[in-house]
Amino acid sequence: MAKSKFQIIFQDEDIIVVNKSSGITVIPTRSGRPLSLKQMLETQLESDIFIIHRIDRETSGIVILAKNEAAHKALNHQFLNRIVTKEYICLSKGNTGENWEEINKPILHDSRSKTVRINHEGKKAISHYKSLANSKRYCKNLVLIETGRMHQIRVHMASIGHPILGDILYNKNPEVYLSSFKKKYTSSKHSSQEESLMKRAALHAYSLEIVHPRTEEKLKFTADLPKDIRACWNQIEKWDM
Repeated sequence: MAKSKFQIIFQDEDIIVVNKSSGITVIPTRSGRPLSLKQMLETQLESDIFIIHRIDRETSGIVILAKNEAAHKALNHQFLNRIVTKEYICLSKGNTGENWEEINKPILHDSRSKTVRINHEGKKAISHYKSLANSKRYCKNLVLIETGRMHQIRVHMASIGHPILGDILYNKNPEVYLSSFKKKYTSSKHSSQEESLMKRAALHAYSLEIVHPRTEEKLKFTADLPKDIRACWNQIEKWDM
């Protein structure tokens, strides 16, 4: 994704679809810094942008935004009524199966710690997942979510014993060290300390399918895995099979 914090995949008079890089928020923070996706788009397009949904600061991938109030209202309706289809790709510990499995566990938000946990008093949260590939120790998964709770995939995958690589909130051992699975590993001459292959949660919003708010045409947008997740999995494929 070049040096830009986002890449515009599609836009027309009603919507704009963006592939967001990791490290930026969708909406402005209280301090206003660093700039959010919304702020950067409004500056670039010189017009108001309406937020429909969000993905975490760490999470990369597809975000759709509205350019006018009518599109905003129509798309909000689709998200609230679960008409949209949202797919993510994540790298996790352990091995998963090729068939779809469901995680139906309510999620409770803790405003003090800004994290969530599985709790029967929480809001309904449903995720579906299946393996795209397995190594000896790790797996690449496709995850489809019915609900869009905060940190839903991260806490759901951790709850079934497959925490996401690099996730410092819900993975007790988030680091992925090449030395842990590559035989005859030697450290870099320029560094005495080995760095983790993943420096953030390995979670990517891979695809989003909507009904266009004006034309009513079904549209599906996809965004390839970013460089950091691809590089991590490439090392796993090479040395942990």
